[in-house]
Amino acid sequence: MNKNEEAAGQAPKWPEMTAKEIYRLKQRQCSKCYYFSRAQGHIVSGSTCDYILLEGHRRGCSPLQCQEKGIFRARSRKRTRGKEIAK
Repeated sequence: MNKNEEAAGQAPKWPEMTAKEIYRLKQRQCSKCYYFSRAQGHIVSGSTCDYILLEGHRRGCSPLQCQEKGIFRARSRKRTRGKEIAK
């Protein structure tokens, strides 16, 4: 994000984002989404959005706007073994 966009409070457009900004978005937002694939285990950089595969049509927005547009769906959390044993 360049300084003018930060000052104006605007997010950059997807094609204008650097690799570091995309990685940060995937790590903070996308990795918590139901549609985010984890084909390579826990490697965030190689993972993608599988919205079109699961829903049968395009997302209709950039990954930056998923939460605003209501596309983002939180990934269900799995119980860990430690919590199961504690009960």
